[in-house]
Amino acid sequence: MDAIVDAIREAAEVPHSPWSTLIPPVIVVRSQDHYASALSITLRTRSDVRRIKNLARYWKLFAQEDEKHRDGWNDRFNSFSERE
Repeated sequence: MDAIVDAIREAAEVPHSPWSTLIPPVIVVRSQDHYASALSITLRTRSDVRRIKNLARYWKLFAQEDEKHRDGWNDRFNSFSERE
C-alpha cells in the first residue's frame, strides 16, 4: 500500500500532470478551526432542513384541516403526481 501512495506522490510532483492538480487539495493540512467550521455549517444546514420540513408539514396539515382548502390541496397534489 505504501508503494502505491509513494508512486502517486511522485506522480503529483510532475508539473501539469493530472495528479499534480488532484493531490494537493487532498493532502493539505487543515487547522482545527477549519474542521470546526465545516462541522458547524453541516449542523446548521441539518437544523435548517429539519425546520423547513416541520414548517411544510404544519402548513400542509393546516390546509387539510380547513374544508375550503382540503379539496384544492388534494387536487393540486394529485395533478402534480400525475405529471411525473
